[in-house]
Amino acid sequence: IASLVGLTINYLIGVTFMYFAMNMWLNLEISYQIAWIGMIPFFIKDIALSCLAAVFTVRIANRIPLKWKTVKA
Repeated sequence: IASLVGLTINYLIGVTFMYFAMNMWLNLEISYQIAWIGMIPFFIKDIALSCLAAVFTVRIANRIPLKWKTVKA
């Protein structure tokens, strides 16, 4: 869940920045909706990679011996 929330925040900031950059600096008149539509393939790929990373993280964490998971004071 944390990786998907982070991904969403990243895309909200990134697509908004791309929209302003294209309209102000590059003088390309695009709508905010078109900016999002152009990012859909990348967003789908990044969602899949985030889910895979979460699955692998859980599997790797389960293989770590218990003595390494606890912090001793």
